[in-house]
Amino acid sequence: MQSTATLGPAVSVLPNKLQINQIKLPLNRAAGKDGSFAEHIFYADSSVCNHLSSLFNVCLMHGKIPQECMQTVIVPICKNKNGNMSDAGNKRPVSLATIISIVVLV
Repeated sequence: MQSTATLGPAVSVLPNKLQINQIKLPLNRAAGKDGSFAEHIFYADSSVCNHLSSLFNVCLMHGKIPQECMQTVIVPICKNKNGNMSDAGNKRPVSLATIISIVVLV
C-alpha cells in the first residue's frame, strides 16, 4: 500500500494574511538589528507579501528559521525620567526584533 502522506507544513502563511499584517505594522519605531524599518514593508508593493509568504512557508516546512531573523537588540529604557537614571531598577528592557519576524507576529 502506498503512503498518502504529503510533504509540507500543516499550517501555511498566506500572502493575503501578510497584506493584512502589512497594514497593521507599527510605524515610526526603531529598526532592528537588520536595519530595516516597518516603513520598508508598509510602503512596499504587495508582491513582497508573495515572497515573504514563500520564505515563511519554507521555514515552516523545514522547521528552521534563518539566524538573522531571530536576532534582536535589547535596549534599556528609563521607567521614570525624574528618578535616578543610573539605577538599574529604574530601567526596563525593550527588545528590537527584525521587521521580518514582526510581520508574522502582528
